[in-house]
Amino acid sequence: MLSLRIDVNRKKVLISALRAAGIVVLRHDPFTVSTEVKSSVGDLVTAADLASEKVIIETIRASFPNDLVLSEETKLGQEKFNEQGLSGLTAWVIDPIDGTNNFKRGMAYSGISIGYIENGEIQIGGILDPYRNVLYLAERGLGATSNGMPVNVSDRLALDAGTRVCTSNSYEAGTQENLSRYEKIGYVWVDVLGSAVMIMADIASGKLDLYHHNGLKPWDNAAGFLIAREAGAKIVGLHGQPVTWLTNEVVMGNPQLVDLFIEKTSA
Repeated sequence: MLSLRIDVNRKKVLISALRAAGIVVLRHDPFTVSTEVKSSVGDLVTAADLASEKVIIETIRASFPNDLVLSEETKLGQEKFNEQGLSGLTAWVIDPIDGTNNFKRGMAYSGISIGYIENGEIQIGGILDPYRNVLYLAERGLGATSNGMPVNVSDRLALDAGTRVCTSNSYEAGTQENLSRYEKIGYVWVDVLGSAVMIMADIASGKLDLYHHNGLKPWDNAAGFLIAREAGAKIVGLHGQPVTWLTNEVVMGNPQLVDLFIEKTSA
């Protein structure tokens, strides 16, 4: 009973942290918010990212002061994810704004993500779409929801012009690899949307049919993998190999489409 109570409390804290961060993000004007370049001109951090991160960490530590919290924007987070042997990690893994470029351009397609990892397994995951006030949530083994209602992956069985396949990357070699894959799978509706966590939420809720990516980071996956899986998604490597939330190259969607994608792109 003690373990169950702790899990329930962490779920409540996760939801509270996401809601608080959503309020903070929406207070910032994307067109005037202070912005810094990180690794490249396409890799930005804004005052909204940092404010979101701050309120999330404060909310978690108010209830769980001894828990490890790792964020995309912190030095500790960056250093930790460069270490080896993270398979047994226990920590909160957060992305204060995934899709910062979208946010900065006022495109209203970015999300706030928190995953709670225990002994290397995602136990609770939440993604908030602050613009539409939609909370995607999953607990391991208990399914996935959108604002409390169950969600499921799409039921499309063909790769054709009615199938929405999404990708995303920000480097030249990745673009060339993606183009090569599209040549093999044929004519599909292609989306490039710019926020991995929101794309995973849209896979989970059936808005998108298939997602492949060759540059994911752990903070992209820490909640999104669980939410998508609990909604029925198959998540494997680009050649069908097993993955964990630390894997950077994946394809996800309903199992039939994932298998068909791998069959066509591996030929």
